[in-house]
Amino acid sequence: MNSVPEVQESDPGTQAHRYHRIFEATVVAFWEIDLADMQAMLAERCRESGLKPADYVRANPAFIRQSIDSCRVLDLNTRAQVLFGVDRDTALATPFGHWCPPQAEAMLLDNLVAYLSGEPGYEGEALMARADGSLFPVHVSTAFPQEPVSPPAGTFAIMDISDRIEREEALARLNTDLIRAARVATLGELAASIAHEVNQPLTALVANGNAALRWLRRPTPDLQEAIDAISRIVEDGTRASEVLARTRRMATKGDGDRAPHDFATIVDEALAITRWQLASLGAEVDLAVAPDVGTILVDKVQIQQVLINLLVNAAQAMVGIAAPRRIGISAHLEGAFVRVQVDDNGPGIPETVGQQIFNAFYTTKPDGMGMGLSVTRTIVEGHGGSIRADLAAGGGASFHFTLPRAD
Repeated sequence: MNSVPEVQESDPGTQAHRYHRIFEATVVAFWEIDLADMQAMLAERCRESGLKPADYVRANPAFIRQSIDSCRVLDLNTRAQVLFGVDRDTALATPFGHWCPPQAEAMLLDNLVAYLSGEPGYEGEALMARADGSLFPVHVSTAFPQEPVSPPAGTFAIMDISDRIEREEALARLNTDLIRAARVATLGELAASIAHEVNQPLTALVANGNAALRWLRRPTPDLQEAIDAISRIVEDGTRASEVLARTRRMATKGDGDRAPHDFATIVDEALAITRWQLASLGAEVDLAVAPDVGTILVDKVQIQQVLINLLVNAAQAMVGIAAPRRIGISAHLEGAFVRVQVDDNGPGIPETVGQQIFNAFYTTKPDGMGMGLSVTRTIVEGHGGSIRADLAAGGGASFHFTLPRAD
């Protein structure tokens, strides 16, 4: 009985069949794109400009739109048809650029440059368009052939990442809520300071109002004295309004919008908010901000929250020590960042605690919630910086963190 000849792995027909089975069976959407017209167009542009292909594409980003609009779709698998809401015949009759909105051009440009630069593959994320015009986020992966193929073609593996993006956005919202809740809790701790700040101008308002009435009720009213008293009333009213506005900003804003802000101004406002509480705890602040620190690219209210957390923590940590109780704030440039340091001369941080002091719910205070420093780290790292806690050189705790410069 004659045996059936074994099919070798090198049989082109068998390899094509296996490729087709994988192409259809996978849960990944595959698009196979004809690159012949794109390569011809690019070769002509390079001859005219004298540039190498990768250099030409980098210098002419508009080329990517022209090229993908000229690319025919050679094939797509069933998953791609379902994901993009299109039947095979329609997809084959439609240029690949139809599925690539402007939001995908940067990813496609990087993909093409990677191919022309001899990279083995590329991965990126972008938005692509369905047949109904709706956009959805995708992860795109391509593996580039290491040998020339004819006809030239490219295969895009596309995965819908809508669920992942939704989860990330939900976590971001939860993080924002946590930061706001911690900020409101901080304001609760500062209630005495805020009340004192408001009470001072209110007391002055009453005193100047009574003085103005007395000057006006004299047998011969002293109008100038009355005018001066009323002017002081206006000034005190403005002061009270500024305190309330500053408190309201602290409670309701700071959701991640970043802009250039003068660092020294941020520190001054944080000190103004905490001034009375620090004084009531017997703490004094030494400020040393280098004159060239300038502006930082941050959410102003969130960074004030970081400073307030560190200032109040430092003042509370020093309650049990004899005076003087001093807090040092210093800042200087360090490359693309500003390095900020907040020191105190309190009992310091035990070696057994270390950086776990930033963990959520970790606290050394009997009535503490352990959220202040955790939120502080979240804010700093969310700005692209880092934060550490160490023993200060002269004893006490030293917190140092970095923030991005505006330039």
